[in-house]
Amino acid sequence: MRISDLKKTWSPLITGLNKESSFVLTHLRIFLLSVVLAAQLLLIIFFLNPSGTEEYVASYRNLRLAGYSLCIILPFFFIYGVEGWIKQFFIKKWKVYHNLISKILLITLIIAASYLYNALVVNEFTPSFSDFGSFFIWIGLPYLAILLPVVIFVYLFFFKKNPDQLKSDHQLTIHGKNKEDIIHLEEKNFVFAKASQNYVKVHYLKNEEIKKQLIRTTLTDLYKQLPNALRIHRSYLVNPDYISAIEGNSRKRYALLINNANKIPVSPSYQL
Repeated sequence: MRISDLKKTWSPLITGLNKESSFVLTHLRIFLLSVVLAAQLLLIIFFLNPSGTEEYVASYRNLRLAGYSLCIILPFFFIYGVEGWIKQFFIKKWKVYHNLISKILLITLIIAASYLYNALVVNEFTPSFSDFGSFFIWIGLPYLAILLPVVIFVYLFFFKKNPDQLKSDHQLTIHGKNKEDIIHLEEKNFVFAKASQNYVKVHYLKNEEIKKQLIRTTLTDLYKQLPNALRIHRSYLVNPDYISAIEGNSRKRYALLINNANKIPVSPSYQL
């Protein structure tokens, strides 16, 4: 098979993995998802008695078994805490492949925590890598297959969107002074606009590409039509979500935009 054929085969997958992904989990939602998963696990342990659980005898038996719930709740908060920190300081656009890596790490951490808890607290033996491999394959993955569908259902149907995401998905129609001056775009896809005399050139994303459209209007009128716009200069509006850095000093500053070579001047009279 030629390289060009391989590129065609894998191109849709690569494109899908590089799409921008939602980041909608709050602390409350993380807690609820982890509790749903932990409650499922405890129901299985106490009522279905898998892997000979009914034969397990130890002091504080039920309390020990209930401790498996912490092996789910704590990794949830750890992984999503790290995920939020990385997104805030290092990754401006959260992609599908970031989500995939995060979920793989979460699953691995939950199974690893469960194995260590099983070894050190429940059965009191010395953990080893070889035992962990068997635990991962014969206990961790089968439990995952049982627990995951309910969590996916809860996530998709109850936590699909939050108010911020609804706002960012909001469709806008920008009108100029001429009848043909109309731009349809999602609110989150507006990047910046530059005024020039009686016209404004609007830069926005469409199909992950920057589009430019000149309309006859004033920057003031355009500003009223863009809820997420920030005016940083008498001739410029920008979407603050696309500002990656500010260069210069108090007298002469420039805003650098993500994935954009343009430097937007920042007037001293406008506050970021």
